[in-house]
Amino acid sequence: MKFVSRLGKNGLWSAELEGSTRRLADSWVDNQVRGGLLLATPLLFEAGRVVLRLRADRLIENRAVRNVALGGDSGLRGYPIGAFLGQALAVGNLEVRTRGMRVSFMRLGVAAFWDFGHVAARFSDLVLHHDVGAGLRLLIPQLQPTVIRADWAFATQGPTAGLPGRFSAGFTQAF
Repeated sequence: MKFVSRLGKNGLWSAELEGSTRRLADSWVDNQVRGGLLLATPLLFEAGRVVLRLRADRLIENRAVRNVALGGDSGLRGYPIGAFLGQALAVGNLEVRTRGMRVSFMRLGVAAFWDFGHVAARFSDLVLHHDVGAGLRLLIPQLQPTVIRADWAFATQGPTAGLPGRFSAGFTQAF
């Protein structure tokens, strides 16, 4: 189930909740509950916006022995891919993004961000880890409607903390 609504002239917020389960003999197993919240402010002073994303995921009666993972482009960009594995996940991201600026036939923007989250056996075992970073956003409307993302982040805790940090890139990010 997903709910999306406008926030002011050009902002938005959305909330989603989903779940899955499997029946085995006389019990429900491999249950998964997932929820998320997104808040994107309207343009502030016609210069940019603030975006907040929160997500939680929980595996219950996990007979298939699956894990949820966090690290790399899955939420903590300053940590290695799959750095954290477990049954309960909580992750958040706060970004300050500039408006896309026209450069020739493209749109270019920058973002500064803070990611926080962790994965553990239970929600009560979570100990938030953090990273900070900056990135570029590039839109080439003649080629595709999605934004190309390039981010550099560094972890603030653990053996991978500090410089040189980690680079990640991807698609489907909006200005």
